[in-house]
Amino acid sequence: MKKQISAIIIDVGGVLYHPDTSPRKKWVERLGISERELAEIVFNNAVTNKAKIGDATPDEIWQEVQNVLNLLPYEVDQLKVDMWKGHWDIDLLNLLRQYKGKRAFGNSKIGP
Repeated sequence: MKKQISAIIIDVGGVLYHPDTSPRKKWVERLGISERELAEIVFNNAVTNKAKIGDATPDEIWQEVQNVLNLLPYEVDQLKVDMWKGHWDIDLLNLLRQYKGKRAFGNSKIGP
């Protein structure tokens, strides 16, 4: 008996999206912190945790990052760009798009 796919669960970071960490290294060196510390400040600060439950906006998250790292506005703008440099796994996205609306995804948007 052929089994039917009822759901597809994919991790985005490192699976669908592969970050380019090389631009982050210049920030690590410049700020004198580790890559892990930078990731914690950007992705797991107090405001980010509020955003996870709908109590903060992306702008508020980046304002917190700016405050913690003592950056100027143009610097935090560049940090945003550098933190999100990378590429999507287009082949996997295309495969998942074949299932869009058929099984797991309904009307949600997948990919860039």
